[in-house]
Amino acid sequence: MPDLQHTIEQHRLFINALNSSYVSFNQLKTMVYMELGDPLSGIANGLPLSEGISAVVQWAKAEGRLQELSDGLIADRPSSDAVIQYKNSLAPPRTIPTKNYQFVAPPAEWSGKAAGFEALVQSSNRIVPADEWASKMKEAQHKVCRIEIPEGPVGTGFLVGHDLILTNWHVYRQIGAAQASARFGYYSEGTEQVVYPIMGEPLAASTEDLLDFALLRLTSKVEPIRGKLSPAKQEFEVNQVLLILQHAKGDPLQIGIGHVTAILPTKVVYNANTKEGSSGSPIFNMNWELVGIHHYGDPRNNSGIPIAPIWKLLGAEGHVRT
Repeated sequence: MPDLQHTIEQHRLFINALNSSYVSFNQLKTMVYMELGDPLSGIANGLPLSEGISAVVQWAKAEGRLQELSDGLIADRPSSDAVIQYKNSLAPPRTIPTKNYQFVAPPAEWSGKAAGFEALVQSSNRIVPADEWASKMKEAQHKVCRIEIPEGPVGTGFLVGHDLILTNWHVYRQIGAAQASARFGYYSEGTEQVVYPIMGEPLAASTEDLLDFALLRLTSKVEPIRGKLSPAKQEFEVNQVLLILQHAKGDPLQIGIGHVTAILPTKVVYNANTKEGSSGSPIFNMNWELVGIHHYGDPRNNSGIPIAPIWKLLGAEGHVRT
C-alpha cells in the first residue's frame, strides 16, 4: 500500500501538530517507540525539538512509515487542537450530492402571488393574545441552533425532525472536512446549552443557485421537549411582516423583523436585518409559523427560499411529513 502523501498545507499542519504536542525531542521519541515500536536508535538523543521533528519525519518518509507516524500522533494526542486541525485536513473534501434538486413550484394555494399593498389590514398578520404570541416565540427558539466547527460558528439551522436540522447548502459547504455541531439553547452567555455532533453527508441538498438547502442528521435525537418545526400554508403578501430567528455573527440568538418587499418565482425578498452567520435561519410569519429559510443578503435587500418547495421534495423522499 502506498505511504501517506501530504499536500503542502497538510505538511504544515502536521509539523505544527508535532511542535504543539511535545515539549522535547525525547518525548517525541517515546511516542514513536510506544506507537510505532521503533526506538529510533539511528537518531541521536538530545536534539532540539525542531531538529528532532525534521529528523523523525525524514526517517518516516525514507522508511515508508509516514502514515504510521501520522496515526501515532493522532492516537497519542487526540484532544490537541493542533492535532484535531491536522486530522480534519486529512478528510476527503465534501462534494455536491448526486441529487441536486431543481425548483419545484409549491401548490397553488401556497403560491407567491402578491396581494397588493394594505396599509392597516392583512390576513397574514392576525391579532393574537400577547401571551400566546410570546409562548410561540419561546417554542420556536428551542428549535433553532448555531452550526459550528472547531474554528468557530458558520451559520444557523433549525429542527425539522427529532434528529434532523435544515440549513443552507452554502453553510454546509463552509464546514469542509471539519466535524460540525449544532448548539441549542444559546440565548445568552449564561443560558444552559446543549451541543449535538452532526453526521457527515447531507440526506438531501440543493446548491445555492437553486434551493440552497441541506438536510443534516444529528448523531442522536434531541430532547423531546424541543420538538420540531413544520411549515404552514403561506401565500406571501407584499408588506407582510416576517420574523427571522438567527445567530448573526455567531452571537446568542437574535430576532430580525421586517416586511416583504417583493415576491419572485423562487424567492421572497424582505428588509429584515441579518448578518454573517444568519444563513440557514428559519423565517416565520407574524404567527410564528415556518414559511421559509434565509438564503442571501446584500446592502439593499435580504432574500429567502419559501419552505413549501423544499418541504415538497423532502416529503416525497420520506424525510418529513407533508
